[in-house]
Amino acid sequence: MADVFRAIADAHRRDLIQKMGAAGSELPLHVLMQGMDIGRTAVSKHLAVLKQAGIVSERRRGRETLYRLNAAPLKQVYDWVSFYESFWRAQVLSLQGFLRKEGYAMKTLQLEFHLDAPVEAVWRALTESELLTQWMFFKENTFRPIVGHRFYFKMQGTDGWNGVVEGEVLAVEAPHRLVYTWESLGEKNEIEWKLEETAEGTTRLLLEQRNIQAEQAYQGARMGWEAMVRGLEGVAKALA
Repeated sequence: MADVFRAIADAHRRDLIQKMGAAGSELPLHVLMQGMDIGRTAVSKHLAVLKQAGIVSERRRGRETLYRLNAAPLKQVYDWVSFYESFWRAQVLSLQGFLRKEGYAMKTLQLEFHLDAPVEAVWRALTESELLTQWMFFKENTFRPIVGHRFYFKMQGTDGWNGVVEGEVLAVEAPHRLVYTWESLGEKNEIEWKLEETAEGTTRLLLEQRNIQAEQAYQGARMGWEAMVRGLEGVAKALA
């Protein structure tokens, strides 16, 4: 079965999932297309990806194809969100104070990705506000690649967390290096992206997230970025 996280990384596919989930019944293609900014062929291709991941089933009714949401594979996403949500709960604040008081060492997350897209396209996907919403789980942001700029990322909140991450841009060296803070519920991490062009014209992308205090936060960040960067690659490839 195809990777569920890759299947939901695209904003159009998430919109299709939401439509089918809200309907609670089978929907034909022409209904699913309503309100979308892409054509029939593109919508059909997105549905094929969702079908391959097991998220959508289809059946023929005469000359028409009907699509229905199969939510079971999305439990993987739910499990990840639940895991990460536990980090953001209020008790982490007291843990943070304890760690600082006791002098525990901070953790640093380091990830390396090889993306089949040129550096310039990957840079745009990392720095343009509209493109960020296409691959990050956060559906709203005020990001701008300007040193000193304060921004926020926002997603649907959960119990104990309002869904907002704030930050400040610390360094911009287009198109090879970007650094900003990542702040929520008293945590203040620092994220650094490095982009290196390969001989094949693709991108070696390095991510470092510093000053992580809890093991749950470390594991949640690792799982989250690995899932989201799959979507980033798709956005960058579309720009190339």
